[in-house]
Amino acid sequence: PPFNTQSSENPSQTLTSIITDLKEELTRTLTSLTDREISLLLAIHDLNSENLDTSYSHIAQRLKLSENTIRVIVMSLLNKKAPIIKERFFNRKVSLILKQEFQDLKLLHKLLALRNSTKDQKTLFDI
Repeated sequence: PPFNTQSSENPSQTLTSIITDLKEELTRTLTSLTDREISLLLAIHDLNSENLDTSYSHIAQRLKLSENTIRVIVMSLLNKKAPIIKERFFNRKVSLILKQEFQDLKLLHKLLALRNSTKDQKTLFDI
C-alpha cells in the first residue's frame, strides 16, 4: 500500500514493522528450501562469482544432474520466490543469477549456517 501521510502511526514504527515482515518472509522462504534447491543456489552463486556460464546445461554438469532436473528445481525456487533471476536470451539460452540484494546482504552464508545449526530453532537473522 502507498505511504499514507495522514496515518496516525509513527513512521519509524511503520518502517520497523515493514522490516520485521520482510525478515519473517525471507526466513520462511529460505528455510523452506530443500537440500537440492540450496545446492542449486550455491552452484549459481559460485558460478556467478567466478564469472562462469550459469546455463541449465552448465549447472547440470556442475551438480551432476540432468538439465530437466535443473529446470524443475528452478521452477520450484521461482514458485517459492527464491532470490534468483531467470534471463532468457534470443538464442533461447537461459541464464540464472542471484538477485543483487541477496548477494549484497551475504545471506547465503547465513542460510547455510542456519541449515547446519543443530541448536534450538533460530531465525535467519539471529545468526
